[in-house]
Order: sequence, then C-alpha cells, then structure tokens
Amino acid sequence: MQHLKEDMEYYQLMIMVSKKFNCGYCGSSISSEKGFNIKSNDMTSKNTIKELKSGVYICHSCQAPTFFSPYDGKQYPGAVYGEMVKNLSKELESAYNEARDCFKVSAYTASALMCRKILMHLACDLEKEAIEGESFKYYINLLIEKNHLTNKLKPMAEHIRGEGNTATHKLEATSKESSEKLIKFVEVLLKINYEYVL
Repeated sequence: MQHLKEDMEYYQLMIMVSKKFNCGYCGSSISSEKGFNIKSNDMTSKNTIKELKSGVYICHSCQAPTFFSPYDGKQYPGAVYGEMVKNLSKELESAYNEARDCFKVSAYTASALMCRKILMHLACDLEKEAIEGESFKYYINLLIEKNHLTNKLKPMAEHIRGEGNTATHKLEATSKESSEKLIKFVEVLLKINYEYVL
C-alpha cells in the first residue's frame, strides 16, 4: 500500500489556466484550474492562451478527467446534454442515454435517429396495445389520442419524424443545434410522462 501511495503522489495536479466546461461524465457545469497541462503553464512564455488551456482538466465534482485538444480545442469526452429523467423503464432509459451519448461524441445524426426511436418506445411503454413495427405516424397519433402528447407538441414530434427521415434517407447530416432541440424535447416529454406524474 505504501508503494501505491508513493505512485499516486508522484502525479501531482498542476494549477492551470481556469477553464469553464460541462463535465462529460457527471454533467456538472464547472470552472476547473486543476489538471495536467500539455505545455508549460508559465504565462511569461510564448504559449498562447489556447495552448495553455489544452490538456487534462479534473472535474471537482466527480474527479473525472476531461481532455482538451491543443489542435482543435475540442473536449473529450464531450459535454453531456440533457438531464437525467427518473422512473424510466430500462429500455427507455437506455435509449435516452444512447441519444445523449451520441450527442456527446458529436454523432448528431445518430442522436436524431435515437430521439425518433424514443417516441416509438414511449408509445409502446405507455400503451400496451401499441404494436411494434408500425409507422411513426401511428405512434404519434396514439400518443396524442391517449393524451401523452398534446396537440401543441405535435409539430415538434413531426419535426423529429422529418429529421429521422433525413438522417435515414438523405446524405445531409443533422446539425448540433437541431440535435440539441430534439434531445430537449424528448427530455421534457419523458419528464412529463414519468417524472412529474402524481
């Protein structure tokens, strides 16, 4: 145990240029200045601020490492988008987390496809008469008919259908902004039907 302690003490965290980011593990919005810099943290050197903010930052909430590339400034793993939702079935929770994980690695088209699939999961989970393998329109109509999805939310559900069709049948990729909207819509819908129910 003494040897292990010595090894752990060898890797002392550095004080770095403070960086704000959303942790890719716990989702916390933090401002960290502890980690391991790629370049010298000497502000009198010729290193740019971009270079000084590259390296591994440690989340002070969950202690997990996040890497920022000195080449493109990208975060790895990417920021978690969307909040956790309570009381979901295993299948729905898995599908929702997959949509969020896809977003985290910039796979926005895959995230859009998962959001579409979540609405199908939702219909089958809430209404036992729902039949697997039906059209997307069938599931949307069922959710509206059973008051799980209001008429006001129908345009957004149709937007998910359109994004899913584009992702499946066209070369055009889904944008980050569109993926954010889809995940947020799905999150709200899941919370209304599972977390906020009395």
